[in-house]
Amino acid sequence: MKKKILCMMLIALLAFVGAMPFDVTALAVESEDIDMSSLMTEDAITGYTDNPFPLIKDCDIYVQPSYEEAYGRTIKEAMILGCPVVSTLTTGGKTLIEDGETGILTDINNVDLAEGIITLIENRALRDKYRNCY
Repeated sequence: MKKKILCMMLIALLAFVGAMPFDVTALAVESEDIDMSSLMTEDAITGYTDNPFPLIKDCDIYVQPSYEEAYGRTIKEAMILGCPVVSTLTTGGKTLIEDGETGILTDINNVDLAEGIITLIENRALRDKYRNCY
């Protein structure tokens, strides 16, 4: 599983938008298999922005990796903008997403979240289905 996730990350550009409770650049660490810094450019770490909608609209997959999300406003915004969504099983995620029909819901852990992301990366038809579900 680790190898598959690392290989999939090679084709990804990570973008972090909004307030972050940690230093995102700390994620850009080298490992034996991959240099994470090559996936994260200065442009990909925006912090707070008044208008995140163009960034969300340009995403191939929107990921909401929250522990708690009461309503899930950004999930709904991503869906309205036609972006396929992977979300953890929060109140907001469960309210807005019908798992397997309008997006992917995962348990709140890294492995399940990564599997949800990989599912969408590997399945264009599913991405297109979720893109047109709202």
